[in-house]
Amino acid sequence: MSSSAAGRWLSAASSPRAASGSFTAAGRCADGDVNGGGEQVRQQAGGHQRRLLLKEEALSSASTIGYFNSAQAMIDYAAVIIYVKKKLSAENSPVIVIGASYGGMLASWFQLKYPHIATGALASSAPILYFDDITPQDGYYSTVEKDFREASESCYETIRKSWSEIDRVAFEANGLSTLSKRFKTCNNLNNSVELKDYLSLTYTGAAQYNRPPNFQVTMVCRSIDGASEGTDILGRIYAGIVSYRGNRSCYNTTSSLTEISVGWKWQVNFIPSISSGQLPSINYGPKTKIVNEA
Repeated sequence: MSSSAAGRWLSAASSPRAASGSFTAAGRCADGDVNGGGEQVRQQAGGHQRRLLLKEEALSSASTIGYFNSAQAMIDYAAVIIYVKKKLSAENSPVIVIGASYGGMLASWFQLKYPHIATGALASSAPILYFDDITPQDGYYSTVEKDFREASESCYETIRKSWSEIDRVAFEANGLSTLSKRFKTCNNLNNSVELKDYLSLTYTGAAQYNRPPNFQVTMVCRSIDGASEGTDILGRIYAGIVSYRGNRSCYNTTSSLTEISVGWKWQVNFIPSISSGQLPSINYGPKTKIVNEA
């Protein structure tokens, strides 16, 4: 939640219009300004007896990080909603919980678990059927693959062939250095999977957020297909990166650990469900090789 969103949400508690009905946002998957709103939240909650745990406290020990899970998130939402309704003398006001992606999962589960608190839920792009083998584990990546094939078969084929080409170059003498230069990585690649992970995130990001006016999948494929005649496979892939990431002085293929990335990995009830299983050819192909430079 951004600092501005946190302020708007907290300020809503003093709005008389909130008594007629409430909509509660249940979070989202994309990165947000978790830190920026911390001090504002602390100040506005200063009168509460229960102390807020911000990032430096919540992630510092096993005694607190254990609460970082979906069940606890729903318990917290329930407590906040009940408090706000009481504060506004709006106990009879209906509540609709809203969320997208992971937030949509929380919204759906919240309404099922707390029907006496939430009258309804609106969930967008919520993978709530990604459990108990209801959905194939490679379903997410198969959809990404389908998106690229529909945009351009030649683009899809270029991406599919790029994985073996990356491995081929990586196996050469000073191959990882060659790849680092060709893809303008901010740091020298430690292995071939580091580059593949970065490319995979590019393709899945383009597919997941494929929206107007840019339509990111089409934009990436247009650059891959539209590279000048004679451009090899890796050159075309690099053109796709530039179109999606922008023309940068270098591309950071290694993400540093932050409170967001560390905390997200604790959401184990969600992440393994879409990241395990065999990845289709839009990602790593039939087999994944880790090539380290000697």
